[in-house]
Amino acid sequence: MGTMVDLHLFYNGPASLDVAVAAGIDAIVVDCEQGGKRERQHGYDTEINIWRTRDCEQVRLRTPTLQVVCRIDGFRNVGLKAIDQALEAVSAGADEVILPMVDRIDEVHRMLEALAGRAALGVMIETEGAIAAVSELNRLPLRRVFVGLNDLMIERSSENLFQPLLDGTVEMLRSRIKAIDFGFGGMTLPELGSPVPCSLLIAELARMRCDFTFLRRSFYRDLAATGLDPAEAVARMRSAWEVACNRSAEAMVADHGKLQAALAMIAAGGIPGANQPPSQ
Repeated sequence: MGTMVDLHLFYNGPASLDVAVAAGIDAIVVDCEQGGKRERQHGYDTEINIWRTRDCEQVRLRTPTLQVVCRIDGFRNVGLKAIDQALEAVSAGADEVILPMVDRIDEVHRMLEALAGRAALGVMIETEGAIAAVSELNRLPLRRVFVGLNDLMIERSSENLFQPLLDGTVEMLRSRIKAIDFGFGGMTLPELGSPVPCSLLIAELARMRCDFTFLRRSFYRDLAATGLDPAEAVARMRSAWEVACNRSAEAMVADHGKLQAALAMIAAGGIPGANQPPSQ
């Protein structure tokens, strides 16, 4: 396989732009999703950002070689204001808009029509409506789809963030998405990651032939804790990805089994075993 995965880093203020450039990541995400998010995610260990679409302008100016991606509010929470927000992001320099909390396929049609090719459109799959519409999404001129495990957990009233990986939902979605870039989860240094060892997540991303993923929000903390240069940290992730991509079919099956065992233990309230590298 050997195809390189695109890595997207969440914007975390001006200093994060230096990290993004030094690390050699592919895109920086300005997360402007706020409408209804505090209420929806109350009681869950999630993060709500303070960024606005106008922040895309500074990101664009300071990182001219990187893709600037802006996640806006979804129609569910702000209605047609989502279109205004998308157009503001494009005017501020965003190359791509990510539409979260999609419920109906007509929301995606409306956004594509409003963007009119001025920026690419990505979609978050994090509702039952989006899951039901996955085959239709695959036929649209989208840039990417990303499975949002946090909001899907909330949507399903599940206690386990990783249930869609355990019950086959993510695998089913991947099998339906063939014409659009696909991703889920998040990466950090392969030797880190909790409660799921990042090495096992990288192995699963590679097994499903994912095209991109977000770096975990913990990536900044992990950099500080290890003292690594951002470029070295990302080089370690890309190296782990190459190893995972070049495993034998038997090794992929074995690593998938390790991940499933770890996820089952989490679902049962236990703690997965020691971090294990992908099989060779």
